Amino acid sequence: MTQITFDLTGFFDGLTLFLESLFGALGGLFAELATFFSGIVVSYV
Repeated sequence: MTQITFDLTGFFDGLTLFLESLFGALGGLFAELATFFSGIVVSYV
């Protein structure tokens, strides 16, 4: 029982870390895109 609980805790910890890294990567990607498009707009204006 203790082993199962420990495994579930580790699983949720890993899942949380995975989601945090995933959202961090997506946030970085959106920031890159925003910078890219604003650079295009500035160059055309």
